[in-house]
Amino acid sequence: MNETPAVAISGAGPVGLSCALALARNGVRSVVLEKATTPTQYARAGVLLSRTLEIFRAWDVVEDVRAAGISPAVLHVCDARDERVLCEIDFSLLRGRTVEPQPIFIPQQKTEAILRKHVLDTGLVELRMGHEVVDFTQVADGVVARVQPGVGEPYEIRADYLVGADGAASAVRAALGLKLLGETYAARVVLALVRVDGCDALPWPRFRFDVPEYLVALRAAPRLWRIVASLPRDRKDEEALARDAIARYVRLTLGDEPFEVEWASVFSIHRRHVARFASGRVALAGDAAHLNSPVGGQGLNSGIADAAALASTLARALRDGEGEALLRAYDEERRAAIVKKTEVYTDRATKFALALPRSWRRPAFVAAGALLRIRPLACHFIARAMMLD
Repeated sequence: MNETPAVAISGAGPVGLSCALALARNGVRSVVLEKATTPTQYARAGVLLSRTLEIFRAWDVVEDVRAAGISPAVLHVCDARDERVLCEIDFSLLRGRTVEPQPIFIPQQKTEAILRKHVLDTGLVELRMGHEVVDFTQVADGVVARVQPGVGEPYEIRADYLVGADGAASAVRAALGLKLLGETYAARVVLALVRVDGCDALPWPRFRFDVPEYLVALRAAPRLWRIVASLPRDRKDEEALARDAIARYVRLTLGDEPFEVEWASVFSIHRRHVARFASGRVALAGDAAHLNSPVGGQGLNSGIADAAALASTLARALRDGEGEALLRAYDEERRAAIVKKTEVYTDRATKFALALPRSWRRPAFVAAGALLRIRPLACHFIARAMMLD
């Protein structure tokens, strides 16, 4: 692509790629610059919610995602110790509210690969791997970004607008002089992706309530499970990631089955956002703008919602002008959605999952199961969980 891009995007994760694809669907050229030389192989996010699937349907992506993931009609929340189903989450209750009632569980790297293919197929996006946006200067009619390639000398690229979708350690956010404000939860969590044969028919999510830590296993793909466990404050990362430690989690949730660890990581949980999502001709989206607890699966999904809103805003700005005013509206809209909706939901879900005393955990899920048998309450809860509010 030799034409000057209208938009430069820093970051080729799902948020950056979503922004590029949405821009291309509006006929807008962009260049995506990514520090990493190769795509991510493993990542934390593993579910696409109804609101995201509505967005993907508009971009003609949803069928590819559905073919690559698993989409249960009902989740059976189970105590793995005795196999008792404590509550059911029936997504069919949303059929009158959305054309995509069922979430799709899919590893993030598969979502990225699908988005990458659709992005490149448009012919309107140039993807430069191994090229990092390290700084920028705003000028009267655009932005000049300074790019450091993995090999060679730095260079500059000019665009009408710059999008920072470069994650929690965003260089674009740093260049704007913005910091992520908020809190980091005391709990740390280990996430492991394990490949196990013979367990796909088990009910899930699979909790253990009789152990000190919060512990749950969820299907990620055929033969692939995501195991999440909270860690004591004094547990070292290398101890938490040892095969014996993960073997214990597998045994407690899935039984004495042979397994292989595909990927594992320890991470902290945050509730943070920047004071503004846009400044001049530069805007932030996804983890560059906000960090949310993974409990409830809304972090990645809210980032894709950012990307959809931002791409629509930029396409209109390029067509009609008044870009800075439109970006101020984007800032107000998305910051309100994150602070008043996503953060509130993920904070409550995190405290429900991690802060309840051990003796209350199973009774809490039993009570939730009783409430979910009341149709209006179930519809409200599931719609909120699927980001349909």
